[in-house]
Amino acid sequence: REELFFNNNNLASHVFTSSIASKVDVNAPIEYSISKSALEILIKKLSKHIAPNQRINIVSPGHIFTETGTWGIQSLKNPNKVKAIIENEIPLKRLGQTNDIVSIYSTLISQSSSYMTGSNIVIDGGISSSK
Repeated sequence: REELFFNNNNLASHVFTSSIASKVDVNAPIEYSISKSALEILIKKLSKHIAPNQRINIVSPGHIFTETGTWGIQSLKNPNKVKAIIENEIPLKRLGQTNDIVSIYSTLISQSSSYMTGSNIVIDGGISSSK
């Protein structure tokens, strides 16, 4: 009887990447923001159709620094502007790093999140909570 309520089989788990730009104005191109919004709706709806054999979730990062990414390039081009954004728009007062989001992805593909599907995890240093 317990198996009926607590089936813990190893299900396929899919994790997609969106962005806080889907919900918050962060000066991203409009096409980018709209496509991320559409992706979030798709994942939410799809989660009902692929369950119970598969899980699907989404991660929405904020401003994540990589040397060759937007924030790495902007840090070289206009460091004062980036510092101002960090000070004025990010409650945690720093850019995110890739290791800040890796653990979220790892959790979502693991059995630790076996009861999650159709969820959107926002990891943005507090940007979306302050806008």
